[in-house]
Amino acid sequence: DLVNDGDRDPTLDFGFWQGGPPPVLNQPEIRTMASTNTGSIGLKLRDKIWVSGLEPTDRVRVSWTLRGAARPVNGSCEDVKWKKAPIRAEGAFTMTGSGIHSTRRVTLHRVGCYTYSVEIAATSTTLAASHLPGHPAETVRVQAKVSPAVNTGGSGWLTERR
Repeated sequence: DLVNDGDRDPTLDFGFWQGGPPPVLNQPEIRTMASTNTGSIGLKLRDKIWVSGLEPTDRVRVSWTLRGAARPVNGSCEDVKWKKAPIRAEGAFTMTGSGIHSTRRVTLHRVGCYTYSVEIAATSTTLAASHLPGHPAETVRVQAKVSPAVNTGGSGWLTERR
């Protein structure tokens, strides 16, 4: 749209850098682990997120998502197509420098597979980073609660003898 001599649009960025070499951006690294990998309905799940590779002054926004319940594939959560799984919970927090953060607990009410994913948005001092859904340390299989069975004998009645 800038066709005439002298036309200006200060919102455009042509990628020119003035004033020395471009800044070196830090690459955050993400490690995560769900609080458990198996459980039954009513399980209270949370995720522990470790972020490293940041300078003490780097300030990043970390977003997390819990997907599920997804139907197991061949009795396992390993081959679930997570992009189609519903979002069960999500949240975000700000982190300054490298550190550890635990997400809030989420109570799981349905049988199936659940998994976390984590994303860090790029800033003026850091690159973006992500931890995709489906990693084994982030995936949880929830099964139905099993009621204990009491064998009462062949007649079905428990009798007391004196």
